[in-house]
Amino acid sequence: MAFSATDCAFEGFRVARRTPVTILIWALAYIVVTALMFALVGGSFVAVMAAATDLQGVTNPTPADFEPLWAAYAGMAWILPVSLVFGAVMYTAALRVVLHPTDKGFGYMRLGMDEVRIFVVTLVLGVLAFLASVVVFGIAGVLGGLASVAAGDAGGLIAFVLILAAVVVFIWLAVRFSLALPITLAEKKFAIFDSWNLTKGRVWSLIGMTLIVIVMAIVVSILASIIILPLMFFTGGMNELAAMEGASLGEIFSAMGPAIAIYVISNAIISALSLAIFMAPYAAAYRDIRGGADPVAVAPTPSL
Repeated sequence: MAFSATDCAFEGFRVARRTPVTILIWALAYIVVTALMFALVGGSFVAVMAAATDLQGVTNPTPADFEPLWAAYAGMAWILPVSLVFGAVMYTAALRVVLHPTDKGFGYMRLGMDEVRIFVVTLVLGVLAFLASVVVFGIAGVLGGLASVAAGDAGGLIAFVLILAAVVVFIWLAVRFSLALPITLAEKKFAIFDSWNLTKGRVWSLIGMTLIVIVMAIVVSILASIIILPLMFFTGGMNELAAMEGASLGEIFSAMGPAIAIYVISNAIISALSLAIFMAPYAAAYRDIRGGADPVAVAPTPSL
């Protein structure tokens, strides 16, 4: 099927225009999870701040002085599993709205085997990306160091070129695996390496699509900041922050309550829109390459 990088890059905006209620539901989900996070780790966050403040007055801290800080950080361990599970749910919803547009549910969100598969594939891809970065940049760093010693003044330039080459290689690898999540949802399997064959011959198009998506996300973020930051200042609290040095965390939250509320709500809306902007294009790319909104069962074209 024909695949247009430019057309797919704008799929997130088409999703927002076609189903604005879905974006609002996703924003509500972000607010709920933010509140849940604060309920789970809010006390630990306060403890971290208090422990860090206490350490500032210690001239020669010992390992025992750091124990309250480590204990407070341990209490924040809930952040990682909750973030991973919530991320899997949201990633799947953003892919489902493109690949299975009639399977709405509540904002295309649910918790089932699709989300489990997306969770596993995301986790595996994260580990592979970490290992690839260690290998690619490690090799570039070693070769660059050897070049700096052997080539003298030209060694710095050679090292820079090697690091740049490592970045290119890493981006190329990332693009080759970029359709793994859409394949996982559409074909209902753990499609970790299936993207490799599907992206063959389309790497530059996918890189171009990604660049367009990044630019659009930056523009949206800048425009949102232009609107949100003045609101946070006009509601009070933000303009008094500089004068609240030494105040307790409770006093800061009390004074900045309206500004914090605006930040949480606006950040949730921006996060929901960014989710569509970043995820929908790859689902659209898979859809267009394979053909049809539901690539698993595409109706044949009627003959004359």
